[in-house]
Amino acid sequence: WFVAQAALATNQAQISQAQAQVAAAQSQLSLAQIEKNRLSALFERQSIPKQKYDQAVSAESVAVAQKTAAQKAVAAARAMLDVNRKKIEKATASLDAAKLQRSYCTIVSPADGTVSRKSAEPGNVVAPGQPLCAVVPLGAQEIWVDANYKETQLKNVRVGQKATIRADIDKSRTYEGTVESVSAGTGAVFSLLPPENATGNWVKVVQRVPVRIKLDPGTDPEHNLRLGLTVTTVIDTTSR
Repeated sequence: WFVAQAALATNQAQISQAQAQVAAAQSQLSLAQIEKNRLSALFERQSIPKQKYDQAVSAESVAVAQKTAAQKAVAAARAMLDVNRKKIEKATASLDAAKLQRSYCTIVSPADGTVSRKSAEPGNVVAPGQPLCAVVPLGAQEIWVDANYKETQLKNVRVGQKATIRADIDKSRTYEGTVESVSAGTGAVFSLLPPENATGNWVKVVQRVPVRIKLDPGTDPEHNLRLGLTVTTVIDTTSR
């Protein structure tokens, strides 16, 4: 591709040079024609010898030949320019194909985050759909807390309320969040084996309802929080 580009630049320079030669040949031809016409009038009056007139005719023929040769040089340079342009198009297509093949060698994660479990090693042959690693999105807009509140605590909890989060990993620091959703069912309902309380064998147990609290952007710039940590949440039910 680079060689074709260099050849294209050379052809363009050759065309400019050939066009300059055409212009010079045209000037020489015009001068030769003027000289021939002047000597032709003098020769008709027999004021000059035939030798000078023949020299003027010959000079005109030479100028015509030089102009024709310069024009052919321009045409040849333009033909080579077209050939090199075709080469560039072919080389560009080959380069695009190579870039496409090269892109297949790069596997891009669907989300920014941290690799927590890697199941592939350099040099392994992988198949389409094969898991290579687990990526945990620890960005500020990707972290949330599932707080299991008692059903007796949810009377005034609403979506959009502010919450304060404190993790056991560092109790001296607090994180800000917002209530994103309140589950439509208790944790027991969505468990693998939900309990079935038969009549006469029912013991009242306070149920837990998952409340999702999403961390506010920028509240954890160092990404100290990790999956599975134990946290304590406090929802400000007076906020809207």
